[in-house]
Amino acid sequence: MEDFGEQYRQAFASLGRRLRRRDGIPQRELLAAEKQLGLRLPAALHEYYRVAGRVDDFNCAHDRLLRPADWSIESRKLAFMVENQAVLFYGIPTGPQPLGDDPPVFWGYNDEPIRWYKANSRCSSFLLVMLHVQAAYGGAMRYCNTARVHAGLRKVLDRDWSFIGELNQMRAYHKPGRAVCFDTGVDGSWRVYVGASSEAELAAVASDLSLRWEYPAFYAKGVKISYSVQGEGEPVVLIHGLFGSSALEWALPGTTELLAEKYQVIPLDLPGHGLSDKPTTEKAYGLELVADVIRLMDHLKVNKAHIIGNCLGGIVAAKLMAKHPDRVLSATLAGMGWLRGRGFAQKVFEHFRQTASAAVRTCARTLGKLALTKKEIESIRVPVTILVGERDRVVKKLYVEPLRAVRKDWRVINIQNANHLNCQAKSQFKEEIAKWLAKQTR
Repeated sequence: MEDFGEQYRQAFASLGRRLRRRDGIPQRELLAAEKQLGLRLPAALHEYYRVAGRVDDFNCAHDRLLRPADWSIESRKLAFMVENQAVLFYGIPTGPQPLGDDPPVFWGYNDEPIRWYKANSRCSSFLLVMLHVQAAYGGAMRYCNTARVHAGLRKVLDRDWSFIGELNQMRAYHKPGRAVCFDTGVDGSWRVYVGASSEAELAAVASDLSLRWEYPAFYAKGVKISYSVQGEGEPVVLIHGLFGSSALEWALPGTTELLAEKYQVIPLDLPGHGLSDKPTTEKAYGLELVADVIRLMDHLKVNKAHIIGNCLGGIVAAKLMAKHPDRVLSATLAGMGWLRGRGFAQKVFEHFRQTASAAVRTCARTLGKLALTKKEIESIRVPVTILVGERDRVVKKLYVEPLRAVRKDWRVINIQNANHLNCQAKSQFKEEIAKWLAKQTR
């Protein structure tokens, strides 16, 4: 039998993260979960959990490896990993006996029933590819960035780098201290996501591959904040949601590109997300998230901007309007409404799922500091609109309806056939934002 545990240890060490004894999940916990579900894990997955099941900085950087207590059987597959926005699950075949030591891994949309499709013919290969995706695309490595490239770069990577594997049209490559993911975007362009163990290693990758980074950064109280600036015109700041990033929520659906045709678009990665630093101390979050947006505007010498926030970004945008109305031209709250200081709506964030990374859990615990009073809501004088998925019942009930009771003058636009997770992927979402901004800039 292959020594899967040693493979994983070497892979982590080569990415600059040496595994320690406490990084693994105890054997008794794994056996208890297997007994509860009436199955046995294949060796490839069992050993990953045994040596690295608690390495949340990698395992939950983008997609999230589930803890044994959160495993579930879905349409005859053991779901052990969930995609960033819970749109996809990854699973392996289930049974009293494992289907070999290294069975295939399948993916399926979060629907009922889940229809499964093969992602990789070997579980160990899938886990190694995912490790590199988390390292570079997920930003788990300390130094990361991304760049648009030409299609021919794939040949260079195939020739000069170790090819790890492919997942969802993203090809993962490796060199000691470096990880690269080569991706074909939805718009047909090519992009690489790079992770490195040091600033020097990151600079070396840029030099070797002739890359021009898309996301510069600045430091706010010692925390690196990643951002980009695209287009010309009135400034538009884009703030993503919990678990999200500027690349995932704004660039990938094409919102950034559309708005950059007429505006100076400034997407940023909040601390704990994307390519920004991921501190695990509460002092880096809460009201500091609002301050970070203002610091970025100051850094770029932007006096006023249109502020657009999704989910967590909507909470930040609302607090920013209340605290800094002189810096806001207009605001769009997407997938969010009024976060009040008490009650169940706030507890949704405070008690967020434990499968999140330590940084995201810390961020979620501090969001009560961004709650608004009724007086603050009533004091806001800048133009505001609200976008919410037609099927996003939870956000409508907990956040939008209470807000509408106080601010009937703020229009609510329903994004057709959308829920909380896929709202930004709908073409109507970015079109409504573009129409709203056009009205504010006439």
